[in-house]
Amino acid sequence: LLFVEEIAKYTNPKPHEAHRAVDIGESRRFVSHVLPCYGSDAVRPGDLADRPMLCSGTVLGTHDGMHRFLSVLVDEFQTNNGRGAKCRSPATTDQWTMNHLYYSGRFGRVERTRTVPWGTGPVLTVGKPCVNSKDEENKSGKKDLMA
Repeated sequence: LLFVEEIAKYTNPKPHEAHRAVDIGESRRFVSHVLPCYGSDAVRPGDLADRPMLCSGTVLGTHDGMHRFLSVLVDEFQTNNGRGAKCRSPATTDQWTMNHLYYSGRFGRVERTRTVPWGTGPVLTVGKPCVNSKDEENKSGKKDLMA
């Protein structure tokens, strides 16, 4: 399995815009979505400091690898549905659950599961342009997509 990292501190194309980089250890959104469902013993943001957020929309693998990935993810969603509203979507989404499962080693075959830094792999996830930003200085998203 190959997971594509989102923009991290070390791959940020615009280091002067630190808000573009996200890591799990600093992500309040990750903690606020995953901690209520899994508890403080399972989710320790300090253990994930400087670990990149992984993009849940870009996962590559062999047939067996993708089957394993999807089986684990779907089983987790079904289990979470039984845990109550705090563990169901939209409270706990695919991205937060997938990152928790990855960093917990739940996808198995660690020797064959890797991440690739943003912008270096076979897929480049561009994301949503910031064309509707009210901040005139940060309205570069559309230009970034055109470049």
